[in-house]
Amino acid sequence: MIRIGFSTSRAWYSRLIRAVTKSRCSHTFLVVDLLGVPMVLEEGAFGYLPSRRLADVPADELVGLYVPKAPQVQLEEAVRASLSEVGQMYGYLVLLGMAVVYSGRWLGHKWRNPLASPHSNICSERGCKVLQAAGEPGVSSMDPSATSPEDLLRLYCVDHAERV
Repeated sequence: MIRIGFSTSRAWYSRLIRAVTKSRCSHTFLVVDLLGVPMVLEEGAFGYLPSRRLADVPADELVGLYVPKAPQVQLEEAVRASLSEVGQMYGYLVLLGMAVVYSGRWLGHKWRNPLASPHSNICSERGCKVLQAAGEPGVSSMDPSATSPEDLLRLYCVDHAERV
């Protein structure tokens, strides 16, 4: 079963992301079963990688874990397609470009991320792309490079997934 997770931490960058996005979470990730073990597949400091077992995510850092509405077969195909990008660099410039996106939001505008790249992603961008590829309701009109963990969390907290 593929799930989408949301987490936070006490790290300075997590606090900064939560302050800027006014969110309960600062990170989003996918949970995929690898030989029966739920593993976290995420964009992290070293790029897009399977990073740890879900059981290793501290309970006090896990904000939510949801089962998307898209059929599991489509989610599996979308995750499988994304595996061709495992090892791709983390989108540090994309993250910097989110400052422009949020400046626009604060001014009541919808601005694109000027530093978006097809060769690197941030966590919420990766999650949005995989969910779009799976045909997940609610994400089709989102701009992945301008999507924050909070944007996805709000979508799932409202009505598009079953919390597990």
